[in-house]
Parts: sequence; C-alpha cells; structure tokens
Amino acid sequence: MNRARRSSSVLLVFFCFLSLGTFGQQPKSLELSRPVRTWEFMGSFGQRAGVFGTEDGNFEAWVYPVKLLRNFHLTFHIAGREIPAASIARTLIVHPESTTIVYSYDNFEVRETICVPVHEMGAVIRLETNAWLPLQIEASYTNDLQLMWPTAVGNVWPGFDDKLNAYTISGEQYFGIVGAKDLIRKADAYVTDYGSSNESAFLLPQIQKGTATQIIAIAGSIKGHDDAAAEYQKLLANADQLERDSAKYYEDYLARTVSVDFPQDRKLQEAYDWARVSTIQGLVDSPYLGAGLVAGYKTSSYMARPGFAWFFGRDSEWTDLALNSIGDFQTTRKALEFILRVQRDNGRIPHEIAQTATLTDWWNKYVYGTASVDATPLFIITFDDYVTQSGDVDFAKANWEPLAKAYEFLNSTYDAEGFAQNQPIGHGWVEGGPLVPVHSELYESALAVQAERSLAHLAEMIGKNDVASQMHGAAENRLKKVEQKYWVPAKNTYAFGIGMNGTMDERASVEATVPMWFGLLDQQHSNAMIDQLASSHHSTDWGMRIISDEESIYNPEGYHFGAVWPLFTGWAAVGEYKYHRPLAAYQNMRENAMLTLNGSLGHDTEVLSGAYFQQHSIASPHQVWSAAMVLSPVLRGMMGLKNNKTTKTLMFWPHVQANWDSFSIQNLAGPRGNVDLTYSRNGGVISLKVNQAGGGFLQFAPALSLRAQVTSVEIDGKKAHYETETTATDQHVVVTVPLNGNSVVTIRFKSDFELGVPADLPELGSTSQNIKPISEKWSANQVEYVFEGIGGRTYDLPARGLESAASVTGGKAAGDHIEVTFPPGNGYVQQTVVVRFK
Repeated sequence: MNRARRSSSVLLVFFCFLSLGTFGQQPKSLELSRPVRTWEFMGSFGQRAGVFGTEDGNFEAWVYPVKLLRNFHLTFHIAGREIPAASIARTLIVHPESTTIVYSYDNFEVRETICVPVHEMGAVIRLETNAWLPLQIEASYTNDLQLMWPTAVGNVWPGFDDKLNAYTISGEQYFGIVGAKDLIRKADAYVTDYGSSNESAFLLPQIQKGTATQIIAIAGSIKGHDDAAAEYQKLLANADQLERDSAKYYEDYLARTVSVDFPQDRKLQEAYDWARVSTIQGLVDSPYLGAGLVAGYKTSSYMARPGFAWFFGRDSEWTDLALNSIGDFQTTRKALEFILRVQRDNGRIPHEIAQTATLTDWWNKYVYGTASVDATPLFIITFDDYVTQSGDVDFAKANWEPLAKAYEFLNSTYDAEGFAQNQPIGHGWVEGGPLVPVHSELYESALAVQAERSLAHLAEMIGKNDVASQMHGAAENRLKKVEQKYWVPAKNTYAFGIGMNGTMDERASVEATVPMWFGLLDQQHSNAMIDQLASSHHSTDWGMRIISDEESIYNPEGYHFGAVWPLFTGWAAVGEYKYHRPLAAYQNMRENAMLTLNGSLGHDTEVLSGAYFQQHSIASPHQVWSAAMVLSPVLRGMMGLKNNKTTKTLMFWPHVQANWDSFSIQNLAGPRGNVDLTYSRNGGVISLKVNQAGGGFLQFAPALSLRAQVTSVEIDGKKAHYETETTATDQHVVVTVPLNGNSVVTIRFKSDFELGVPADLPELGSTSQNIKPISEKWSANQVEYVFEGIGGRTYDLPARGLESAASVTGGKAAGDHIEVTFPPGNGYVQQTVVVRFK
C-alpha cells in the first residue's frame, strides 16, 4: 500500500497527532495515493448519497434521488491573500470510505477529507489544517436542487436557518442543508423579482496558528425540513464516528468475501481488493425503488444525470456473476429481488430504471426501460449462477413463475430459425453506430442458449424434471444452429452477427468471448478465434476493442465500433482461460486489473480510447461492471473457481503464471462452509493445503504443459487417484479431495515447461507496446509460439523448465527468461519462437 507522508517535520507530525484525536488514530486497511490529476474523477459513495467531483476539490452532492449542489470548492484566506484551493491541490489519498485532497502552500497545509457515510443521507467534509499564520477557510457552492433525470422539482428557494446557523435550499418536499459549526455568512443565494443568485458562501472561524480540525456537513431529505435538519445535526455531531463506522463497513466486507494473497504480484492483489470495494459501492438503497445495483458514477455538472447512477438490468447481472464469485450472495440476492420487482408483465427484464421512475410515466413515456434484449437471458443465467453457488434453492422455488415468464419472453424473440433477434424487439450488446441495425448478434444468440441451459439446471434443482429435459434439448439444438450459422470457415472466425438481409456480418468481434465464457463454442474454432483476438489489431495494452482496427468502420472513439471497454476485456480473459489460452488471458486479466490503480483511483472506467491509453471523453469513470471484470477474470478465469452446492463440489482449475511460486485464497464459499486454499510450487512439486471442515469435495486440477509427466499424486501422504484432461495447449491433473478437515495434496511431475508474458499498462496517452501472444502449438518434442511485438524491440518472457530446452529459435534463452527480439519494422511485426526439448 502507498502511505502518504503527513509532513517531513517531526514537530508538525506531533502537533497534528495531538489535534486530530480519534481521526488521527483511525486505522486504514486500504489506501491509494498519488499526485493530484486535476481532471480525474473523485468521490465518496454511500447507499443513500454520493459526492462526485474532480481531484482539484470541486464537487457536487446528491442525496438520492436529489441533487443538492454543485461547484462546491474551498478558498483559503491568509495574510491578505485569497488562494483558490484548486490551484494548490497536491496529493490525492483514497480509502474505501473517504477521499482526501491535500492542499499545500508556503505557510500552511489543509487536508480535505470527504466522506459519505454508508447509510446516511448526506456527507461530511473534514478539514485538518496546519498553519504558520492566521488562516480562514471559505466554502462556496452553487445551489442546484433538482431531481435525478428525467423528473424535475418545481420552484426552488434558497434560505438560511438561523436556529441551525446553516444554509438551506428547498423545493416542494425536497430539502437540503449545508453548514458548519460557528459558520460566518459571506454570500447568500437569493431569489427576488429584480434579481437572483444561486451562489452561497460561508467562512469558518479563523485559525490563529497551528493545527485545527473543522467539519462541514451536507444533508438532504425527500421528506422536508425537519427530517433534513435531524440528518444535518447527526452528521455534524457524529462525523468522526460515522467515518469510522463506514471504514468498519468496508473492512468487514473485505473480511467476509473472498480474499487473495499474491506474493509474486502485490499490485494485482491490491487491484483485486479495490475492485471488491468498487463493486459493492454500486449498491444503492433508493427511497422510491428499494435496494439494487446501479451502473456507475460521474459528475452531472449543471444537468441531472450523474453518470449511470440509476438501475440497469444487464449491468447488474454481469456484476452479480462477480459478486457470486467473491461469495457476496447477499448483494446478489438484493439485486435479483430488485429485478423481480420491476419485471414487466410479459416477463421481460428491463434495461434501465431511473431512480425517479416511480415519479413519472417511465415505462410508456421513455424507451430506455425496454431498450435491450440481453437483460432477460442474463437474468436467467445469473439466477442459476446464484442458486448454484449459494445453495439458495428455496429462492428458485419461490420465483419459478417469474423465471418461466422471462423465458416465455425470450422465446418470443426467436426468429423462424431459432435465433434471438433484435428488430423490432430491442438491441443486443451494440446500441448504436455502424454495427447496427443487425438481425441477431452471436452475443445474444449464445446468451439464449445459456439461458436455456440455466433454466434446465434450475428446474432440476427444484424437481421439475420434465421442464429440465425439455430445456436441455432446446439448448443443445439451438447451440448446434449457433455453431453452424456463426462459424465462417473461409475466415477461420466467428461472425459478429446476422445482417438485416439474412447475410452474415463476418467481422470478428470480442463478443465471441461471451459464449466462450460459458463454454459453448467448439474448442478448435475458439482457439482459431482467439488467435485473431490476441493480435494487436484487437488487443491494446489496456484492453480489447470490439472490432479490429483494420475494419473500415473502426474509429478509436467509436463508443460501439472501436473504443476499449473493460467489460470486453473481462469477457475475453474469462473466455480465454476457459479455452486454455492462459497467455492472452493473463494479459487481459492483469491489464484490466491495473486500470483500478490508474485513472480515478480505486475505480474502473466504463470505456477508453481504442488508440491511446486514456479514458474516453464521455466515459463514466466509476463503472461498476468494469470493477466486476477485475474479479471474475481473477477467480473464474485464472483460478478456475466455481462452487456448486447442489453437487457439493468446489472446482479449482488454476492456470498459474510461469513466474508464480505461491498464492493463497481465503473465504471461498464451499459446499458446506468456507474453504481456504494455499498453493505452492517448488521445482517438480505442486502442493495444495486445504482448510475446511464440513463435507463435500474439492476438484483440484492445476494446469501443466503437454510435455509434463505426472509421477505421483498424494493426499495427506497417501497415494491418490487422479485423471488427466488434455486440451490443445495444456493438461490438467484432476484430483478429487474430500473436504472433511485439513488436507494436503501433493502432485509430483517432471519435464514441465511454461512461458509467461508481461502485462503492464503503458504511459498515459501513449500507444500499445506490450508483446502479444498470438498462438501456441505443441508437437512431439517442441512448442511453437507466434508473437507480435514492436519492430526492433526486445522483450523478456519468464520461463519455467527452460533447462530442459535443447534449443530456442526466434529467441534467446537467458537463465529463467527467453529474450525475444523482433525484426525491424513500423509498429507491430510477427516473430515465431520455437522451443525444442532435449
């Protein structure tokens, strides 16, 4: 973790410690810090309120679903000067519960910590000051009371509450209060027949010299003055405790969900932890709609759309798959219950539900509610994943009717050939741009198959065997049609979709990795498809484009025809791991994860440029499903983890990077209680320590190269039965371990060989530089890799088992690495590396 230094002066630290009291003693479990980027998004996020701004300290405040103010900022008065805080913002420090901006000048430092308590309707701003001359802080903001899009408040009136000594803003029953202890009025917003001003400003009591802590509170209510006043007083009086409570909320969350320990990659571990935080920050408790998952956050400026801070069907469903993986079944169930509340009478699952949907004729006046088709099959898929991993079969029994209705709607979208269609029902993944209109996408056609498989499994679990048999048959018949229709032998690729005239849109797209995620597509065809997707034309150093940059319609800023989405990258990583392509998968997994520690600190953006490493100009910088696409690739992808409580089996099929020797995973949801796993590898021995008592089985199946020879497998020192499952690129040693206490699995082998690839982000604003692993082909006594790299550049690739190589062509063996130097050329060029064994 990065720990910001509070001062180089021992005396200053001492005085700060004395003045900060409980704040200064508060432990922080997670922390990120770096120099301020004034343009980057920052904020603090609760379930009932949020603060969204930029790292220069300018922000807006919401109490859902009401916006209270915007353009909140500080000014410092010292020695007759007025210094805008934004001009001296130096350091950003982020914790799960708060964001701190450090302002530093010649003779003072102010630390502004913004905290939205998890369960409160408001925010607290703590100002910790150390000054060598008398200093006074001014807070200014623009009153901006309005309901979240698409509704509105009527007349809005600014005011001042003498009893509270605080500023107010009201409209109908909506009420906001901003103030601080002993504030001094400076500028009042007003409305008269002759003029008006939306600007309010106040001064805090002057600090003579030394250290001080001052608190500003922002509160709101949808119930009027008294409720807002009670919230305001609570925030002001209990600011320190509320921040500690919020910190404890996140500490407890991290402690009860799946945690990882990656000694060889602490950055990946840190990104994983922050992705867990970022994902749960999508949980919003709306006063009108109840609790559910919103899609993301962004400043709204003078408007009333704060990013995607309203509810989405498919966004929450992709996020639920990650929540299931980390064992947060409670939040997944809340998200599914939310969807059940808003499901349409015809069984359709909505696409978007504004936080103010109940205050307007949302379903008839606006098209957004039923814009997409994919939310419905994803609902069935997510529901099955939740029940399978949590064991909550009663939830499936209680909601069989809505599940059946969702399938009835899905079934109504099929065309005469049996493909889920768009027109005129709704869009699939692609919403606009030159890739539409399209009759049907591979994406949604595959989701339809998986939805039938999922409904079949749900039916089995609740004893509806006739339905299960019917759905299994329908799914397999439809899958055959999908494989036959979408595979294009002449191009060795899966087509993007079926055009409106019935011809195939044969463009290769990352969407093909969605059916790979669920293991639907042919193994050989999928490997050929991955060869294309792994190239520099599809893959950047920060993620996957939706189509190749060689396509005529490609545009690096094209929202749906060229930009990079962390969502796509997560799809690709899980799909590539599923189809045993760990080199390409690892790059996608890790590059996606590193975005969490870049950009808006601790968050994952919605979309990036397809050509340069920078956030897209219209991106939502805190996108929840992007954070989920850090978690799923780590756990479902690299670790190959999935719990099945109905079969009482926890699957663990890891693909471990060549330079990793050990890692551990804690709090895995097992068949009957949590499971802890500790993996280590030393030479030709893999050891797995398993800690769980309660029953069931662990299916442990680590990947080895096709060259490796297993010599023995033991469980607790006794010979154990094992099987090997072989693919085109690796083999898995499959061992079944009873979960009845602490066990140690030992796998001994010889002649293994593995190669790794680097996966780091480039400098901000630059183009791709990383090596690209295109293909991997094994034969009797050699392995052939095809790579792309920048012409003339040399890359170091970590290797395990290199001592058994007789020769390396196209590269140079160097200890535990292979150096690959690419021939001269502009941009990316290809190089073949062949390792022949003794």
